[in-house]
Amino acid sequence: MSRNNHQKIDGQLLRTDKRIGHLKQKQIEKINAWLYEAYRVQYQTLNRPPDKREIVNAAYDKIEAADIWIPYGEVQKYYLKQKSKFEKRMENEQNRILKETD
Repeated sequence: MSRNNHQKIDGQLLRTDKRIGHLKQKQIEKINAWLYEAYRVQYQTLNRPPDKREIVNAAYDKIEAADIWIPYGEVQKYYLKQKSKFEKRMENEQNRILKETD
């Protein structure tokens, strides 16, 4: 029983069941940075935790521009795993800024 998990798109053979763990470490770090940047921008403009679709869409545009192929659903799952870390990081940045102004 074989499983067809590759497609040929634009002359490239792409794995359709690719996970975040299949990417190179530098690619994962870039995606993480783009997700946090989108999270921070949305949080600062709304003054509340942002909507996950807006964050993932903003980061996914950058992922596609960088020619990193990963399914949208995987990026969304990765964001949901990282969301609490982003919240803590944002809170720490806010506290640091408040301490500097005092």
